[in-house]
Amino acid sequence: AHNAILSIDGETDIERDSNDIGEAYGNELLKGVTLHLKNTGSVSIDVFQDAEKAVEAINTFTENYNSLMSWMNTRMTESQVDEDTAATIDSDDFRMRWGLLHGNSLLRQTKSQLRDLMAQSFTYSFTQRTGTEEVYGTMATNGLINDATLRLRIAGTYMDLSVLPSYTLQDVVDMINDKDNPDMHNNFYDETGRERDQPLLKASIDKDKLVISSTSDETITMSGTAAMNALKVNYTYKGLFQVGLATTSTDYGKSGELEFDESKFMDALEDNADEVQELMLMFANQMDSWTKSMLTTSASGETKGTLSRQIDDLDTRIASIDEYLEKYQDRLDRQEEALRKQYAAAEQSIAKLSQQASSIASILSMMNNSSSSSSSSSSSS
Repeated sequence: AHNAILSIDGETDIERDSNDIGEAYGNELLKGVTLHLKNTGSVSIDVFQDAEKAVEAINTFTENYNSLMSWMNTRMTESQVDEDTAATIDSDDFRMRWGLLHGNSLLRQTKSQLRDLMAQSFTYSFTQRTGTEEVYGTMATNGLINDATLRLRIAGTYMDLSVLPSYTLQDVVDMINDKDNPDMHNNFYDETGRERDQPLLKASIDKDKLVISSTSDETITMSGTAAMNALKVNYTYKGLFQVGLATTSTDYGKSGELEFDESKFMDALEDNADEVQELMLMFANQMDSWTKSMLTTSASGETKGTLSRQIDDLDTRIASIDEYLEKYQDRLDRQEEALRKQYAAAEQSIAKLSQQASSIASILSMMNNSSSSSSSSSSSS
């Protein structure tokens, strides 16, 4: 392998230590493009986005999401069959199960959580963020009307920067880097308000653009729309509706079902593919976390998902009812046995009384016959 020297679009020569250039070789030049240089010369390369798989995946997700929403909407609103209908169908007919989830709180909660996931405003994280545009003059000339606050979070701590309309980009950089300036109020604090000593990030200017970098592998998040807009470090796409994935407009979003505008998605990809990719990745990760929070099962006593816990709770209740019924049946069996013995004893006692009554009747009959015979003898004499 030899060192490769390239010139792209007439730019300054670019040198690589190998004729194989790409992410796999640790020397990527064009994002997503791998080059294998064979000889010297020139070549024309057209690089374009192939979004077919992404579009297919989002369409599939939309269909499955809508199927789930439709099922929940049906189950939450359907009523049980009336008595007349119930009298005409078997007890195990599936229609007898209608209405069992009518107004179910777990389904309502699930639908609400899914809607929140789709409608949320996403916060990007980064280890280095470079402004999207150059910043010239003061913050006022870049659209900042009033004093604003830029909050930077990293490693469980935060820094609040007071950004004034009179500040320049250099002033903001100095605020971030000059921790010991008491007028800057840029120290980091943890959630309890305790100051952190170590520098966690740094700022610089690259071709009139603000660059904010982490001093470690910890990621940074930013908030404060007004300050971010003035500093040109804001993000264009913060919600899924901006890239074509939103609740249906036909019912004003009441059903919670989605519609996917492929054209809007492609326009967003063309405008800022990296940002759209990161937005969709954040959404996918959050959706994955949510589904795990609902469905995770464990046989080792670890945390279980909401649905898994609900199923476990129902199984426990069913087992408890079965156990109660078994014990109650046992009590009934013992009570039946005791009553049978009592009735048998009573029957024997009644039989004895009947025998005694028969004996008494027989004795009385004999006595009556004897008395009648004596009376007849006396009369004859």
